Amino acid sequence: MDEHEEKIFSISVEWVQQEAEKLIKRRLTEDELYSVKKGIEWGLLTDIDIVFKTAIEEAIHNANSCN
Repeated sequence: MDEHEEKIFSISVEWVQQEAEKLIKRRLTEDELYSVKKGIEWGLLTDIDIVFKTAIEEAIHNANSCN
């Protein structure tokens, strides 16, 4: 896979369904999955700039600590 196409993080429908089965003991309906998708998108996009900045700064810090 091309580096430009490689995913850093991915959430599959099956992963969501497995989590639902753990939490509510059943799989989600299509409507519920749509709602979960919207909630996850909102949550991840709300502070994505802070997440990126922190992750990059931490990676640089860790790399410099190892040298």
